[in-house]
Amino acid sequence: MAEDLGLFRKRPASQLYDPKDSKRYRGQAVIAWGIYTYAIVISLWMRRDTIARSMPSVPIPETDNSKPWFAYPLPFSVQPGYFGKTVKLSCELWTIAKDILPLYYGGVADEIDPAALVHEVKRIYNCLLAWSNTIPNELRRNENSPPHVLMMHIHFHSILVELFRPFVISSPLSAAEAPTFAIKAYLSSKHQLERLIYHYATTYGGPPVSTYLMSSLLSLIYSAMPDLDNLQSRFFFSLTVKFLGAVTVQFPIVRYIMQGIYRSARQRGITLPREAVNVFEEENSHSNPVQNLHDVESSFPVDLNRSLTDPEGARLSNLIESTKGLVL
Repeated sequence: MAEDLGLFRKRPASQLYDPKDSKRYRGQAVIAWGIYTYAIVISLWMRRDTIARSMPSVPIPETDNSKPWFAYPLPFSVQPGYFGKTVKLSCELWTIAKDILPLYYGGVADEIDPAALVHEVKRIYNCLLAWSNTIPNELRRNENSPPHVLMMHIHFHSILVELFRPFVISSPLSAAEAPTFAIKAYLSSKHQLERLIYHYATTYGGPPVSTYLMSSLLSLIYSAMPDLDNLQSRFFFSLTVKFLGAVTVQFPIVRYIMQGIYRSARQRGITLPREAVNVFEEENSHSNPVQNLHDVESSFPVDLNRSLTDPEGARLSNLIESTKGLVL
């Protein structure tokens, strides 16, 4: 859909955007960068290469820092402008994170020698450190950080965990001698990620339910799973599973993710904490595959072009119904 709108065509921005129409220009920028970062987040979440090959032609949208941040939970009317300076920083952060995807999930790591791979990982790591040095003082982490600031720091450390995870967990990369800096950075960011998610939950009274944070929750689960003999890992694994269970109403697809985590642990012979097993079993008891399928079919549009003019007709359930009378 973004490509149909011309947001990612490799042409000069002047041919796609009209800066004279400031409202439309900013709207196009918000849409373009929103889709671009979302594509990267989902790719990291699903562990696959991204379709977002190039940045939008338009600059990152300017934001209004004069408007206050709303208290958690956020009303649905909150607009991107309320995030202030974190918009620009987050767009820059996910642009750096994009380089991880082709490296691990696009086959690049299989085509280059270990020394070249370590060199590329270190380059991405240095870019992330350089990005962190650009964070202004008012957006540094502290006990009173608002949700969007904590989100940004959670993203940063989850990206670092994903960058170094293949060197630490059981994989072809970990079979070789892992660079010392990779192991230290992984353990440090894993610890920071645990602290940040715990702080987010205890400060704002609930789990980080944003889809943008789902990849961070999964990073914490997968990093804790191989080390469940450790009491701290058991605690944060159970806490994060509880978070996932709490958002299944808003995001029904999370049920399937939880089932995948549970099956993966069983297949690998990992003994899960009782608290986490209770959450998994409770979700399984509430899960009705037929009803869940109906929810998906009736809620999600699959014909994006048609959804612009006929949102109801673009839903999967209606498209299936409209084809029942066709005879091949």
